[in-house]
Amino acid sequence: MDARPSINVVNKPFFLDCVGWSEDNNLVVCLENNIYLLTPILVSVSSDVDPYDHVSLEPVEEAKDDFDEMSVVDRPLQPAYALPESYRCAVWSPTGLTSTQGCFLTVVTTKHRVFLYNRAEKDPKMDWTLAIDMTSMIRKIALDGARKFSTVHEIDRFQTLYAAWSSRIIGDSLAEKPALLALSNKVGEINIWSFAKHKGIRHGITLQPHRSFVNLLRWTDWHKNNHQYTAYLLSTCSDGTVALSSVTVTIAIKEQETRVSSVKAKTLKTWFEHDNVVPTLVRTWDDFSHSQTIKLVVAKSITVYAATIQVNGDKVTMQDEWTNYPLQYSAMGLSGANWSLDGEFMRVYTFEGECVVLTLRGGQLVYLEDDSSMVNRKLLQKYNQQWTEEQTDIEEGNLFPPSEVMPILWGTAVSSRELYTAILFSLRPNADVTYRGETTMQTSLAFIMHAEPNSESTLNSLSESINQLIQKPEFLFTQSIQSLLYEHLEYLTKDDDPKSIISWLSVFERIMEQDVTQNSKQQSLHERLYDNMQACAARMLLYIHFALKFYELPIEAATYLKNICDKAQKLAWGNYLTAILQYLLDMSDAEFQSYHDDDIMVMLLLCDRALRQIDAPRHLVELSKDVYERIGRVFPSSSVYTSLDTELDRAMALLGGKETTLFALVPREKCPVCEELISPSDQSLAICQAGHFWEQCSMTLRVLATPNIRKCATCGAKSLKPELYPSAENVLSAEWVS
Repeated sequence: MDARPSINVVNKPFFLDCVGWSEDNNLVVCLENNIYLLTPILVSVSSDVDPYDHVSLEPVEEAKDDFDEMSVVDRPLQPAYALPESYRCAVWSPTGLTSTQGCFLTVVTTKHRVFLYNRAEKDPKMDWTLAIDMTSMIRKIALDGARKFSTVHEIDRFQTLYAAWSSRIIGDSLAEKPALLALSNKVGEINIWSFAKHKGIRHGITLQPHRSFVNLLRWTDWHKNNHQYTAYLLSTCSDGTVALSSVTVTIAIKEQETRVSSVKAKTLKTWFEHDNVVPTLVRTWDDFSHSQTIKLVVAKSITVYAATIQVNGDKVTMQDEWTNYPLQYSAMGLSGANWSLDGEFMRVYTFEGECVVLTLRGGQLVYLEDDSSMVNRKLLQKYNQQWTEEQTDIEEGNLFPPSEVMPILWGTAVSSRELYTAILFSLRPNADVTYRGETTMQTSLAFIMHAEPNSESTLNSLSESINQLIQKPEFLFTQSIQSLLYEHLEYLTKDDDPKSIISWLSVFERIMEQDVTQNSKQQSLHERLYDNMQACAARMLLYIHFALKFYELPIEAATYLKNICDKAQKLAWGNYLTAILQYLLDMSDAEFQSYHDDDIMVMLLLCDRALRQIDAPRHLVELSKDVYERIGRVFPSSSVYTSLDTELDRAMALLGGKETTLFALVPREKCPVCEELISPSDQSLAICQAGHFWEQCSMTLRVLATPNIRKCATCGAKSLKPELYPSAENVLSAEWVS
């Protein structure tokens, strides 16, 4: 990623700090008249495939009305009324909120409208579409029961300035995980909205920590206290003040649906009341799993302020008072910043293109010269590389050496494991050689890598992080593996020596080979399917296989990956079938008797699949035999089958190590067109005896005779929608592919 040329984008941003990296490995660049979305793809240098998936949001459509703002005669003249609508900011929600289990992109425009975009459900790789227009909802809150605006104060309450999403509230790793959206306005208020998929977006509470324009917001993570969850919201105002507020929610979980039953908010602390310099950037760091410490960073003009606080509910204690660090070589201040994962240091980036690495030591901000120099060398290399490319299209008389060029850094965004930073910048000659309005200054997006290539310590760190994650398989439901695995693979594939990536892949193989016994008696079907380290490692390996489909690994690494992916696919199928069949055997006779013919068909198809599996584990064959016997005992007169003797004979032959060719499994389903029997198949396509081809559901193994299906955005596998196939819900949970 860092070795590739910069990407040129159209227009400049409206505000600084305009780049964001989502949990799903999508990048957003918020420009004045355009929002540019980019997804990195692992591609070999020799490949013809574009290494980035590029998408742009369509231009904002003008509002059909003015929301009655014009009816207020004494409203002040504002640029929002006179200038064409453009974009103020674009921020990501946490993953898992949309219908495709992805992130919302929340956009605030200069006319103060708020839009939520997501990727299309039918084809998640297509353009982003408008999911929710929140503007009318915000208007309703601002009017507080009135029908039309009558005062400037009401208009200012309506006009949104900034947006920020909290992380997800995880009450149960397998249940729905809501999140909160904070929207600020011009009277110092912050409106807190909750979002859950089954309830949509709802207003929770309005908080007023300031008296004027709230221009920036930043959330901490959630901290659990009994049945309540508390996060802290840092906000800044155009009058110079900075405030910390607590937001406490109570949730109720029922049948994997999570409802936010109450939202409470309270302003706990206000700082800089006698300093009217407008804050331009804020960042927070916390690790509530180990301590109650929050580190704060606020940029004002050319000064960086930092403090450390301790929180306990609504009690705030200053551990380190505010300290400051004046930026020596900046006249415009910061355009980007990020804390390190461990909170030991932070990288701040100036508008002039410099990186300054600082740490809090003894209550003071200390400049780390070696770390700063290392990042600045990489930044300078990017600037020189981009300027060389730009000069190829410039007339000879107007050429300038790199030393005569000044960088402008518009924004930065760091990846999830901090291996990479995306930078948005322009290059401007020190001498003005163009007429007004004819400037040729371009805006470019590039990447720098912080870890040294072929570093043994980095490799060990990546391997250990994977091992720790898989030890708790529920992380598949609490974190996004897309950005995590992409970042690891992007780093590892830079090494020409295959030993690095083989060493990293061997972590997955070792976990798959572990013999772990788990008690599934008290587990739900969902838990049986996913609470398994070996199956978790297998699923991640299969994702890695798809992520590398456009990348040509060295032969040794490619061979190793293929071999362990074959093991992973077999293990994943084995775990899938084992979980379902054991679940069927553990349920009571009354529950089992409630099944219908469609459910019986699914059970039989899954049992048949287990007996067809090459080198099927003995326990899986035994489970299949027991399910056959239970079906024959509970449903002796079912129309789905005539006899199960052949299947039971095949199972006994497998258990006895005998030849099974004499016990061929019989077809079960009939062709929806000609009603001829459909031959059993382990492929995605099945064929009937008359030659009609049908795609198969990847979960139930039934033929897909309906357009109402869902498709995996990664591997392309298709399945029936449980809500459109009600009788299957007894056997298959509607949330398996969440």
